[in-house]
Amino acid sequence: MPYILLSLLLVGVGGFLLWRRLHQHHTAMEQKICSLESDVRALCGAASEMGDELRHLKAALKGTVSRQDQLEGGINREQPYHHAIALVKKGASVDELMATCGLARGEAELVGNLYGDEQAVSETTH
Repeated sequence: MPYILLSLLLVGVGGFLLWRRLHQHHTAMEQKICSLESDVRALCGAASEMGDELRHLKAALKGTVSRQDQLEGGINREQPYHHAIALVKKGASVDELMATCGLARGEAELVGNLYGDEQAVSETTH
């Protein structure tokens, strides 16, 4: 009978030690899970903020592209020349073309020579 009690005592102590080890392992795993959950929450928050920032940047880029398209569409490289030609036909001088249309002297003289009254152009260039 003493062997049975000793066997039961050893099984009980072994079971307790096993339970204690499993409990410690379980506690360590719970702490690790809590840490990982915290990391995942932080990553999700950061991803959400990055998504918001990305949407903001896309909107800003879209606005910039739209403004650039408007600017490029609004630029008519020949518009100053059309205006200069009309002014020359009305008798504008080279200096007036330079001031009004933003043309360089050579450009203004060329427009004047091509489209202006020859006598008025020769008077303004000399």
